[in-house]
Formats: sequence, C-alpha cells, structure tokens
Amino acid sequence: MTITDTTAPTVDAPADVTVTSAGASVEVALGAATATDLVDGDLVPTSDAPDEFPIGETMVTWSVTDSAGNIGASIQTVTVVLDTPPVETVPPLAVEAPATGVPLGTATAIDDIDSTVVPEPDGSRPIAVGA
Repeated sequence: MTITDTTAPTVDAPADVTVTSAGASVEVALGAATATDLVDGDLVPTSDAPDEFPIGETMVTWSVTDSAGNIGASIQTVTVVLDTPPVETVPPLAVEAPATGVPLGTATAIDDIDSTVVPEPDGSRPIAVGA
C-alpha cells in the first residue's frame, strides 16, 4: 500500500501592515510568516514582496512547498498612505464693485507624488463688499 501526501502546508502570514510615506514608495517591515506541514513539520515560507511598496494597497503572498510538492499560501495586505498633503498657493482676492462677484484667480497645488495638481473651487457666489 502506498500512502501519498496530498495535504498542503498551512501558512500563517504576518498581520496586515499600514504605514505612511512622504514619497512615492517606502520600505516596509513585513514581519515573518510561519508554516507547518503534517509530514514535513515546520517549513520556512517566502514572499513575493517588492523591495519598496508604492502608495496604496499591495497584496503580499507568502507561500511554501512541502516535500510532496503541495503548495500552501497566505496573503498579507500592506497599505501605504501618503502623509504629505499638497502645498496649495491661493491667489490674492481682488474685490470688484459692491455686491458683485469676487474673481477667484487661479490656485495651484504641488504634491510630492503627482507634481502639480489643479485645485478646483467649491463654487462661487456674489459677495457684498464688507461681507
């Protein structure tokens, strides 16, 4: 009688990670995954993690193959949040005649990731002088 191992190892990925970054990407300390197999015992999983993580969410797959060729895997989510708000330059207001509109001019904003972005006003309404 031949017994064949068809059970995949169990892989436990490290806890999900959320970090902040002032740039387009950042190195992240992921922690260590663990893996066990019914036949082979403890195994050492590897990941497909990049050297640096971009802004946003990245799924990291931790996997291991046992001696019978069975593959076990688990997912860790790495979230990188941009912590540098854009720097906005607002033009000075020039008031026209009483009870007429106020020209808003053109505002600009600079973001560490997207370079120059164009902010939009939330709307306009007539503003009386002295208001």
